[in-house]
Amino acid sequence: MEWVLVYITLTFHGHPIVEELGRYDSMVECFKAREYKSLELGSNAGHFPVGSQAVCVSNLKEIH
Repeated sequence: MEWVLVYITLTFHGHPIVEELGRYDSMVECFKAREYKSLELGSNAGHFPVGSQAVCVSNLKEIH
């Protein structure tokens, strides 16, 4: 299992833009990266700017 940090923003017309920010081995690592991103964007008490959000999503790990 891996965790993917996904950043979502809405355009002027309300259409979502989704960007993968990273993949992590644990939920805790992903949540830490999410918190860092919120601070980087000028977080106010852990909230993302209006029209945006980041989420950690569990995913099956790709095996090569």
